[in-house]
Amino acid sequence: MGRLTIPQKRLGRREAGQLGALIKRVREFRIFTDQRKLGETKITNHLINYLKQHLINFENRNIDTVRFVNETFRPEGLLRGSSNKYPLCAIECKKLDDDNAKSRWKEGLSQALLYGQRYKAVLYILFDYTSGAKYESAFGRGNRPESRLAKQLRNEMNLYVIALKPTEL
Repeated sequence: MGRLTIPQKRLGRREAGQLGALIKRVREFRIFTDQRKLGETKITNHLINYLKQHLINFENRNIDTVRFVNETFRPEGLLRGSSNKYPLCAIECKKLDDDNAKSRWKEGLSQALLYGQRYKAVLYILFDYTSGAKYESAFGRGNRPESRLAKQLRNEMNLYVIALKPTEL
């Protein structure tokens, strides 16, 4: 009896273009300081609405779930792509503030890693309301441990960490 074949999750040229367009739109999305009191779900809904306006195929209904230790995990939205076996991309969003940034970061990262089992790529989006937007600056350009981790996740697991800081109106 031969080895069990495991289907590969490869990005084609068209899907890579779709993923690039999604990443570009997410980075262009703006959050504002006066939205600090809004819940994570409300800000995520604003992002989903924004993406639906710019990406025809973005969905937040009938999302492919991931099962782990008899628990079901569901991302906020997905981009299906052209593969029947694996959807193209899932997004996981977390709102960070000074009170809960560390625990929310770890929770979101573990969820994003789980989604990598089912999706070809995962966008882990941080709404950074910490003082000084420390997560956004840590994951920005530069040779820091955080940016090296983000690069490793991107290169080895197709997991993109995108931190957004609030802007003034």
